[in-house]
Amino acid sequence: MSLKLLAAFSFIVFGGITSFGGVPYVPVKIIGALDWEERGGNAEVVAGPWKKCGDVIVPDQPFESENTYTIDPEFIKLPCEEGAPWFYSVTTTEGEGKYNLVLMEGQGKHLLSRNGEGEFTMEGLSEDLDPVQPQVFKLGEKHYRMYFWALGQGPRIRMQVAESSDLHHWKLANNGRPVLCHLGDSTWGDGLPPSRICNDATTIYRYPDGSWEIFSAAIVPVKDPQSRYSDRNVSSGVVRIIMRWTSPDGLEFSEPEVVLTPDEQDSAATQCYYLSQVDLEPYTVGFFGNYNTQDLKWRMEAVMSRDHRHWTRPIRCQGLFEDDYKGAVAITDFGLEEDGSVSLYYGAVNFNHDYKTDNGEPPMAKICKAQVPRRKFFGRQLEAGVALVSPIIRYTGKNPKIYVSEDTELTCEWQELFATTTQNVKVHITGDIAEIRLSEIIRPTATGRLHITGNGIVYDAEY
Repeated sequence: MSLKLLAAFSFIVFGGITSFGGVPYVPVKIIGALDWEERGGNAEVVAGPWKKCGDVIVPDQPFESENTYTIDPEFIKLPCEEGAPWFYSVTTTEGEGKYNLVLMEGQGKHLLSRNGEGEFTMEGLSEDLDPVQPQVFKLGEKHYRMYFWALGQGPRIRMQVAESSDLHHWKLANNGRPVLCHLGDSTWGDGLPPSRICNDATTIYRYPDGSWEIFSAAIVPVKDPQSRYSDRNVSSGVVRIIMRWTSPDGLEFSEPEVVLTPDEQDSAATQCYYLSQVDLEPYTVGFFGNYNTQDLKWRMEAVMSRDHRHWTRPIRCQGLFEDDYKGAVAITDFGLEEDGSVSLYYGAVNFNHDYKTDNGEPPMAKICKAQVPRRKFFGRQLEAGVALVSPIIRYTGKNPKIYVSEDTELTCEWQELFATTTQNVKVHITGDIAEIRLSEIIRPTATGRLHITGNGIVYDAEY
């Protein structure tokens, strides 16, 4: 698997993207599919043409596939660098529940050992804390950091930090002090301030300047039974929302801010379970975990933001791969391939939040991959009578290209800024690209808007 690493991934990047497959990267201006204004009706926002690429990790070891353990599907993070091992966790589905981490390198899988022996070890983690949901970053040459949640009696539920020089042998870091803790931690992380209290559904990102960003679910108690309320399972009397922290070093964090909550358009069963994201100019896109407290399942719902702080839900309540594996789909991670495709990694399961299956089969999980062209994350469905109008663009001699579905038919008009009339523009469609031939009607430096009508799906445009 060959990856070009983006700043929004869960690992460090030492420079910007300079090429795709050896071809120099030429900066272009992007008109996002969501940036077109509607005229005369509604151009529905639709998901891109995602293609499933098969399974990445499947349960094939005794500690994954017998009735005691299964792969934990909730936190899927890419390797911290090309060729590095994958890290994930397994969890019991019977009794009180136990957790452990797994290192997968090639075809080999290794459970975490606490006694210092074996291929995958950790020093300093208390024996009464079970690790789960690892996220690994490269900080420098032979310097790696792992964040993971640790669960123990008390209860104790906190996010710990470990470091390593070789990705195989780890030592608890930050003097053993957690960076976050769950609302249910009886000691509040042994002294963490209220600003560090959250739920355990957490995604972490590191950027080229060394700064960090965390998104996590947080639990809000609901005392008014007439308000949004659930009496099911662990959701009783609470609602999950998403909060965001930033940090200069990944250890000390800002005050949290709330970035996503259920709203008046949602049913009382809707909660925000997680938020995963990747920067794709001109905005950041991602998925949030739309958790339903009635069937206790997660669904991946597409979201977007322009500042990582204010998130909108352009495609309401449509879960990507909702029926995959006859169960839920869980927390995601993104990668960018050399050909520019966005890769999505997600957990597909046959059970609900309680590890219960519909047909009595043992709970099982696998980690899957899907892809979509980076310029087709969101689209707009054109219909008769509906026009889309672009933001103001300045034509510099490069004809705009619009990514479209292959059945698209388009007509286009150009309107100069401050003019009241429009000019027809020829549209040449080859495959999934519609070229708007402005060069045939105007000169460079012209400034105005594109007006398009027709049928089919319109995605991002480049000019």
